[in-house]
Amino acid sequence: MSVIRIVVALCSWLVSTLACAAPVVVGNIVEVGALAGSGSASVVVPSDATVAIAFFHHYRSSPDILESLTLDGASFNVNQLEQGANSLSGVGVGVLEFPTTGTVDLSWSWSDGVDRSYGGMIAIVFLKGVVSVNSGDIVLLQGASYDDLSGSVLNEPEDFVLGFATTESGDDAMMDTNGGEVLLSPWTYNYESATVVHVGSGLSGSSPLGMSGEYYSVLAGITMLTDGVPGPAATTGGPWGWLMLGSLLASFWLLFGGVRG
Repeated sequence: MSVIRIVVALCSWLVSTLACAAPVVVGNIVEVGALAGSGSASVVVPSDATVAIAFFHHYRSSPDILESLTLDGASFNVNQLEQGANSLSGVGVGVLEFPTTGTVDLSWSWSDGVDRSYGGMIAIVFLKGVVSVNSGDIVLLQGASYDDLSGSVLNEPEDFVLGFATTESGDDAMMDTNGGEVLLSPWTYNYESATVVHVGSGLSGSSPLGMSGEYYSVLAGITMLTDGVPGPAATTGGPWGWLMLGSLLASFWLLFGGVRG
């Protein structure tokens, strides 16, 4: 076997490996004050971001939801709990894969078009190295006066779990990181305080998310899949999936097929 074929095969393997590297937060977490019934804000998306995760909180008394959330015209896939019912705040998380990079507009619209009485907070985390986002592993919790909140999301040790929590200003929206790290805290806006954390995992099964005794709090969590748990993008979905498949086939051909070296 020629040295050239070995080198090319190793490079092909390296590309495949990098395509499914562990997720990493890139750039700065974007904080958008969105108390207006609808509006837009200019945000900077890092050049190497492959996934945008948007957490949000809002409250206005009459039940409604976040009707739309777009980045440069592309819509986030949103999971949420409505606000207003039983005086509970609304909470949600949106996912956008392969966002437009550079300076772009983030646009939002609350379903009733009215300004938020509390909150109206949107926090966006950008990541790279995500094979797929497991939309099935999302937890959303709402609390009334000083309720304890507790939940979990499924994950494998190498997966990346993000958590988001808010409470009324005057309290710190601190949640258990399970050995992870706080990425944003505190962010205060329109009478609310918010925190974003990278929740530690390290074990197969689930990562706990919890917060004790905060005033009218909300909590959200989401799991990002890595190569340890292949998602759609690891096979035939998305550019990284095709790149990985092509790289693996090229490696086999270079090592065992083609012209004899």
